[in-house]
Order: sequence, then C-alpha cells, then structure tokens
Amino acid sequence: KLSYWELAEKVKERGDILKAEASFFPHTDKPDPKTGQGEKVYVAYTFVTQIIEVEVDTDTGIVQVLKVYTTADIGKAINPQNVEGQIEGGTVQGIGMALMEEQVIKEGITLNPDLTGYLIPTSMDTPHFTTQLVENEDSEGPYGAKGIGEPATIATAPAIANAIYDAIGVRICHLPITPEKILIALKEKRKNK
Repeated sequence: KLSYWELAEKVKERGDILKAEASFFPHTDKPDPKTGQGEKVYVAYTFVTQIIEVEVDTDTGIVQVLKVYTTADIGKAINPQNVEGQIEGGTVQGIGMALMEEQVIKEGITLNPDLTGYLIPTSMDTPHFTTQLVENEDSEGPYGAKGIGEPATIATAPAIANAIYDAIGVRICHLPITPEKILIALKEKRKNK
C-alpha cells in the first residue's frame, strides 16, 4: 500500500504524468424548437423569492435598498455560509441591474466605457440581508446541490421595482430605474391628479 505522497513521488521519479478524467452527463431534454418548452431543459431548477424594502427620496429620486429577505431552494447546502455569500453577491449584482447599470450607446459609440460612467454597486450600496435556505436535495446535482449564483440576481430587479411601486405608487417598467425616471414618473403622477 502506498500513500498518495509516495505514489506521487514514484510517478515523478519515473517521469510519468498521473492523470484522471471523469464525465457526468445528467439527463436533460432539448426544448421544442417551436415553443421553447421542454420537460427538463436543465439539470436542476433553483427557486428564489425575495422581498425588498426600499426608501425613495421623492425630491431627488434616489432609491436606497434597505433590507433584502431571500428564501432560496438550493438543494443541499454543502457549505451554507458560502451559499449565503453567493446569494448576497448575486443580489448586489441585481441591485446594480435594477438601479444603476446601463450601457449608453449613441451612433454606435459607447458613451460610458469605464466605471466612472458605467455605475455598479459598491459596499455602500449593500443592504441588510436575511436569508433562508430551503434544502430540497436534487438527485442529479452534486451531493444534492443546485446552482445558486445567478438565481438570486434574477429575483432582485423585479422585487426592487415592486418595492418602488409600493413606496411611490408609480410603476416603472424599464431598467435601470434611475433617479431621473422616478422624478419624471412622479411629475406625471402629479400632473394626472
């Protein structure tokens, strides 16, 4: 019997390369080309729901995301702290998508090609998080896990848009929801009263 280190030393002495490969292809169906529908297009489906609390300054149009409550069905949480970090990171990306990130193009030229004009969230934009993990293990995921990076991002923008609507009574349907868009919507609301 050899230890791993002894085996590695013998392989090195002989000038060999120790290599192992494995593949796993879980069952998925291709979506119907006409409808885009299918039974199981992805290996596992992650479900995320969010409730977001915002504060809207009606004088400036600035939105501050205060609290984010997330519940995510993530399969098996192999490392729960890491999963929560993925959810928080994905949510902050979603905040950027909802409130800041916009590529401005005029006559084929990008007018904001760097981070001085293309805004993304910073640590100052990070809200308080409350996260609940629901563990419904997936039989085809690794150790029962599912993916979690992007699903939190997807839920964030609609939750923020709904929170803004709840706060000011005006629905804004185009992202990003900038202070300018909020002020224009509030002006229209006052005009139509």
